[in-house]
Amino acid sequence: MIFDRAQQVPLWADAIEPAPAHSRPTDAAYWRGSIASRARTRDAQRELGQYMTPPPIARFIARRMVEGHNGHNEGRNWSGRVVRVLDPAAGSGVLAAALVEALAALPAPPAAIELLSCDVDASMVPLLERSAAELEAVCRDANVGLTTRVQQADFL
Repeated sequence: MIFDRAQQVPLWADAIEPAPAHSRPTDAAYWRGSIASRARTRDAQRELGQYMTPPPIARFIARRMVEGHNGHNEGRNWSGRVVRVLDPAAGSGVLAAALVEALAALPAPPAAIELLSCDVDASMVPLLERSAAELEAVCRDANVGLTTRVQQADFL
């Protein structure tokens, strides 16, 4: 295991490698988070509350947030707005990635997204930063501004 001497936390160098080719940010975040969490014991995962949400579930939740419970947008108008997203227990960023992808894919997407991702586990910070970089490309392609901030903190 490789450690950052300043913080004495493991750096998941193997988990920061690119995800399989043609992966979307949600899938890549899950892939990296799964590798990182498997390096921990089940007890350590439980202590940190780590659970990597599978991409299909994350996408389902994101669609419900963006489109509403029946998929008919229910009066939601994201067009031209600034959407602020807080992920207080971000892990590797799977849920936030799914939400940003869903917003960027709308026919009339928001003008900008501001994303704050927090996690108590310092080893997740580089994974969240990698996910943010991948999401920037998605938003750039959709002409949606994206501002991201990652914090190692106990938000909850």
